[in-house]
Amino acid sequence: MVQKILTNKDIKKMCGWLEFYDKYGYLPFEKKKISITIDGDIYAKLKEIENKSVIVNNLLRNEL
Repeated sequence: MVQKILTNKDIKKMCGWLEFYDKYGYLPFEKKKISITIDGDIYAKLKEIENKSVIVNNLLRNEL
């Protein structure tokens, strides 16, 4: 079994995840289902893409 030594950066990241969980009740990397309304042109473009959630997630992340 390989053990990883935690660095201060790892510990800060985990503490951030726990603070997020305390505030919202779920971890920041957990997937959530949502419903959105989009323009017909955008729908036509997304229809051709296999993994739509990754595209929408990245667009929202860039806008927020």
